[in-house]
Amino acid sequence: MAEIADSGQRYGGHTYRDCLDTARSEGVPVVYPRAGDEWRTGDGVTLHFIGPSLPFITNSHNDINENSIAFTLRYKSFCMLFTGDAGAAAEERYLSEGVDLRCDVGRLFGHPAPSTIATFKRRGVQLCRTDEDGAATLLTTGESVFRSCGLAYSSVYER
Repeated sequence: MAEIADSGQRYGGHTYRDCLDTARSEGVPVVYPRAGDEWRTGDGVTLHFIGPSLPFITNSHNDINENSIAFTLRYKSFCMLFTGDAGAAAEERYLSEGVDLRCDVGRLFGHPAPSTIATFKRRGVQLCRTDEDGAATLLTTGESVFRSCGLAYSSVYER
């Protein structure tokens, strides 16, 4: 069954409104996952939502982005973090709520700030940046991860 996940943070953008209008006209349910919700598939994948939380973040630089749907995807011992367009205010909330953000892979959108890149490098995080490396591809068995930045696969990462 098809569903559209929406943060519930209203936005006046044409694409957003068109998406919701199309969902309504096609009878596609709109669901509103919240921090703490989990969705499971029959093949062992779990989405654990870390955001948004209620009440919504307000008076930030960009409330719509800060209230993005964010989740971890887990398959066996593999974890990937998807943060949508969430920024510093959402990160502060995740950390204050004790959310474990440690994953094998974090999904960052756009051009990370130099300070963010510096933080990752200080912590020994291996970065694969589409703005520098081209397309990024990950394949996982749930135990091993095959990572590709650009065209060639790197060696296997095993826990």
